[in-house]
Amino acid sequence: MNRAGATDTVARPGLTGLAWTIRHGGWSAAGPSVERLMRPWPPVVDADDCLAAAAARMRRARVGALPVLESGRLVGLITEHDVLLAVADGLSTDVVCVGSYMRSVPCVVGPETCAAEAAERMVALRVRHVPVVSGDVVVGLLSASDVLSEWGIPRELLGDEPR
Repeated sequence: MNRAGATDTVARPGLTGLAWTIRHGGWSAAGPSVERLMRPWPPVVDADDCLAAAAARMRRARVGALPVLESGRLVGLITEHDVLLAVADGLSTDVVCVGSYMRSVPCVVGPETCAAEAAERMVALRVRHVPVVSGDVVVGLLSASDVLSEWGIPRELLGDEPR
């Protein structure tokens, strides 16, 4: 026990930050599913679309990332940060293709995945967005904001979604 009378919990190696908090802060493996928290049927972009079109789609949908498809297959994610990098590089978002600045998808989750498990993967991979797939179809997008707001953090304090 610590000085406050609470039992100290020792983190497992490799489990830090948000994942440790979620695991030891009241969520259990039986917590909410990704399906309950995700944004269903997010808009998508093609790798050949221009960055300006992707940015406009993100703004309309009020999301910070979009799945990127090529021939109907998930090949990456484009985030608002990626668009900002292109602007900082001095490139025209009307000309540059999404495929030039998209990032690879480090993992996907299924709708039935426990949200705490998805959050743990996001922390381990240092990503803020994870596509949700069923079979080969993108059925949703899970963001760190979706998880944190379920955990009780007001969305207006998170500040990562476009207004």
